[in-house]
Amino acid sequence: MVIEDSGGKYAVEIEIELGEYTLVRDTNPFSEDSNVLWFDTYEEAKVEAANWRTGKVVASVKGKLWGEESHD
Repeated sequence: MVIEDSGGKYAVEIEIELGEYTLVRDTNPFSEDSNVLWFDTYEEAKVEAANWRTGKVVASVKGKLWGEESHD
């Protein structure tokens, strides 16, 4: 997954199919081409993650995502 550099912000990752993950986007409905919905704080992202059954907060540091677990 290629994402724009968020400058050290937070996003919400959701599982859309078994073993298939994406980031929540800034439009609804969204597609992989939509912009990622970035949050300035972990707390803001945590509120959005609570809206999704599989929502997890991930952080972007220098263009790489870091989360609670890996899906490799």
